[in-house]
Amino acid sequence: MQATVSSINVFVGIIGFIFGIIIGYVIGSKKKFRLLNRLIYLFVFTMFAGVMAYILTYIFVSLGPYDLIIALLSAFGGSFFGVVINWAPTEKNTPNRRVIFDLEEDDELFEQQIRKLLDADT
Repeated sequence: MQATVSSINVFVGIIGFIFGIIIGYVIGSKKKFRLLNRLIYLFVFTMFAGVMAYILTYIFVSLGPYDLIIALLSAFGGSFFGVVINWAPTEKNTPNRRVIFDLEEDDELFEQQIRKLLDADT
């Protein structure tokens, strides 16, 4: 049996692609997420979007397992496209560095070093 493309397959693919673009666009714009978090969220939400596209179409028309594969693949393609067109670089969190000076101890040590050097010169 040869697989053919029908208008229903195209319709399921278009819905999955649109859902994927929306998900990819939203996840790609999140600057606070690290790359690994973005990939995990993208995978999970894209699988959900593909299944939702399949279910929404299945309500009106009888579909087979081949249509689910089309919905998932088109959702993944759409999410990849959405991420590419709206990628925002991640924010680099710089640690808060604090320098604490103990003035009395530092002054005493500094004075001792100066006295030692002055005594060595004379």
